[in-house]
Amino acid sequence: QLMKPTQSGFAGFIVDQYTDIKPVDPSVAASPDRILCTNATINWTYATRPLRLEGAAEDKEYKRKNEEILTLMLEKFAGPAETGVYSKSVQETVYQMGVDAMQVHPDVDAVFFRLPNVHHYVYNLDKFGMKNPNVVFQKAGIPNNASGLIELRLTRKVSKL
Repeated sequence: QLMKPTQSGFAGFIVDQYTDIKPVDPSVAASPDRILCTNATINWTYATRPLRLEGAAEDKEYKRKNEEILTLMLEKFAGPAETGVYSKSVQETVYQMGVDAMQVHPDVDAVFFRLPNVHHYVYNLDKFGMKNPNVVFQKAGIPNNASGLIELRLTRKVSKL
């Protein structure tokens, strides 16, 4: 599970009479951060190449690359521990995670993300006679979590030559 409790918004989309979600943009004082949370599944594949029979050495190289890619993706998702990095949306963030993985490792041929939204809403403390200034949140259950599933597949462009 990946969670980003600050430095996360959801803005810049078309708002019209059919829009029922409010933009969340921390650059606007009245619009606080939102919690970005997902149970992510991320897969990547390597370009097809001739099989080398070096066994353990080949295994270690793939393990090293996989660890590098995972670390890169987590760093891109969260940003530096001291400051974080702002995310306009989960879509923008995971797109950049995939692009970075493919740039750093040219032998990565495709990256697939499956990200169900796990929403957290400000908990109403009125019944306890308390105000909640955007501090206490409650995870939404599946029936209340209808805004869904985000999937993204990035692949390298295949030459027609």
